[in-house]
Amino acid sequence: MNRDSRTYRRLQSRIKTSLKKSSGVWQEIFEHSQEIELDRAETLVDHLELNKCVYIVINGAFECILKTNGTTDNLVWFFFDSCFDIIPNMDSYYKNHAAKYKIVALEPSTVIKFEMEKIEHWQGSFQAFEGFLKNEIIEWFFHYFEIRNNFLALSPIDFLGYLETNYPDIPNRISSQKLASFMGLTPEWLSKLKKRKQSKSMA
Repeated sequence: MNRDSRTYRRLQSRIKTSLKKSSGVWQEIFEHSQEIELDRAETLVDHLELNKCVYIVINGAFECILKTNGTTDNLVWFFFDSCFDIIPNMDSYYKNHAAKYKIVALEPSTVIKFEMEKIEHWQGSFQAFEGFLKNEIIEWFFHYFEIRNNFLALSPIDFLGYLETNYPDIPNRISSQKLASFMGLTPEWLSKLKKRKQSKSMA
């Protein structure tokens, strides 16, 4: 990686607070990470791929598709450069299984790729990096469960309002068709909900 690149500078800004006491890890990051650029609709992690990597989204957005029965695609999650910007390939990374999930770019995107072997080495050698990674994964799961719990607890119109208030990237950066799929609605029903919500806010 070019340490003077815009991608590196954004990565450094992203994690410098956690790593400022372990400067040696930066040289490891330069030597053992990979900058990857993807076009819209390009696949980052493919279904049934054994991919023991973690990615940090520097720029762009991704959708996470769960493939069931080998053929059915189910849109289940999103990753953005401003939130949910850590992509852990959980099936392979934690269970050594082929991926059930396919990760696809929603827009032109840039990620930094970290191999599992190097991350485990850094965790043992650089406590600050270990703390950074643990905190990021814990925060990721916290917000994930918060969104899922509200999805189950709220009506669709209230859940839409909840997303707009707390996680605006989800309704603002993805298409209405994908948002409808994520919410388990048809695009037509989502359009009606948006109009009803707008009418209520103007009343």
